[in-house]
Formats: sequence, structure tokens, C-alpha cells
Amino acid sequence: MTFVGKLLTVLILICSIFLTAVAVMLAASQQNWKTQATDNAAEVRRLSQILQDSQNRTEEIKTDLQRERVTSRLALQRSQVQLLVEQAKNTQKEEALAQEILKSQEQLRILKQNEDRLAELTTQNKDLRQRTNELTTSLHNTLQQVTTLTDENYSLEGRMQRLEEKRDQLANDLAQFAKVMKAYGLDENSLTAHIPPRVEGRVLVVSNKIKGLVELSLGEDDGIRVGHKFDVFRDSKYLGSVVVKTVTHNRATAEIVPELNEAPIRANDRVTTELESQLRG
Repeated sequence: MTFVGKLLTVLILICSIFLTAVAVMLAASQQNWKTQATDNAAEVRRLSQILQDSQNRTEEIKTDLQRERVTSRLALQRSQVQLLVEQAKNTQKEEALAQEILKSQEQLRILKQNEDRLAELTTQNKDLRQRTNELTTSLHNTLQQVTTLTDENYSLEGRMQRLEEKRDQLANDLAQFAKVMKAYGLDENSLTAHIPPRVEGRVLVVSNKIKGLVELSLGEDDGIRVGHKFDVFRDSKYLGSVVVKTVTHNRATAEIVPELNEAPIRANDRVTTELESQLRG
């Protein structure tokens, strides 16, 4: 029972006693006053004893109440201390939780980076596989080409060996031909020396001292040799022909062929072997 409950009980008891006393007094008012006085004195003593007992009980209740207050205060203080301890623990747990959240966020960030890196490496790996397949195919084709080229090389080496043998045979034959031509006073130009190249030049000078001699603007550098024949033109008119008698590196002296001469030849007339070459061709 709480202190308030106990106090209300005492007050109800006192009120009950007071009302009983009033009732007794009212009832006794009709009796003998002496007897009534005696009874009242006894009743007062009894009530005084009851009051004393009530006061003692009240003091006990007050003492119990004080004890309960002290006990409650101590319990409250212990609860507050426990609450502070729990709050401190909770704060530590919250700080630890915040750190764990930060660690988790950092781990999530690292995980995201690793996932991105994994995706990038996967893409690179795919590209490398494709490139490897392409290189493998290219290498296979290259090996086939190398095999083909090796076979062709062996074939070419065989042909080259045969050609070298043929070249040696031709060299021997050429040496024999050279000996024969030398024995007969011939050289490598003997068969083609009479064929003039297809060139065109000018008459530089018509000799006044020696009749029928002209100087041409062509020489050995142009492929001209002694005996080459040139036709002489003025514009498109044919004048005659000349035959080379002497040659320097850039000049030639030629003699007019009388039987082919149709008009006088002058300086700056055009000379050419084209007609002669066409006739030979």
C-alpha cells in the first residue's frame, strides 16, 4: 500500500471514530448524565487510546513512507545511473554503427569500382579474345602463305639453279662466239652498226671547200655511226639523202648521195632517219 492509501485509511478511521462518538453522545443524552459522564470518560479514554494508536500507526506509516521514499530515491538514482550507462553504451554502439555504416559505404564504393573494373576487364578480355582469334586466323593464313612461299621459293631456287646452269652454258657459248667473231674481225655491233637509230637533227654547215659535204647536229652520243644514212627535208619537201663519213661525240660529217639529190641542201634543213627506219622496219 502506498503512503496516500495509508493516510486515507487513517483519516477514514478517525472520521469513523468521531462519528461514533457523536452518535454515542446523542444517544446518551437521554440517559443519566452521571452515568453518561462516566461512560463518556471511559469512552474518551478508549478513543484517546485509539487516537494514540492511530497516531502511532501514522508515525509508523510516515516512517515507512520515508523509508520507501529513500528506497525509491536510491532506486531512481540507480535507474538514472543505469540509464546513463545504457545511454553511454548506446552512444558507443551508435558511433560503432556509424563507423560500420561508413565502412559499409566504403566497401560498397570499392565493390562498385571493382564491378566497373570487372566489366571493363570483361570487355577488354572479350576484345582480346576477338583480337586473338583474328590474330590466330591471320597467323594461320600467314603460315599457309609462308608454306606456299616456301614451296615457291624451293621451286624458284630450282629454277634459279637451272637458270644459273643455263647462264653458265650461255657464258661458255658466248665466249666461244666471241672467239669466233674475233677470229673473223667482228664485234658485238657488227650486225647492227649499219642500222641508224630513229633520230632527227639539222644541217649545221654546207661545206664550200669540199663539194657534197655537210655537217650534222648529231653524233656518237645520239647513236650515230659511220655509214648511217639520213634523209634531208625542208618543211615537207624531200631534198635528198646523205651518208655519214666521220663522227664525233656531238657532230657528224656526211656526204650527199648524188643520185638521190633532188634539190640543193642548205644549212638548217632537217635530217632524219625515220624514213630509212620505216623502210627497214
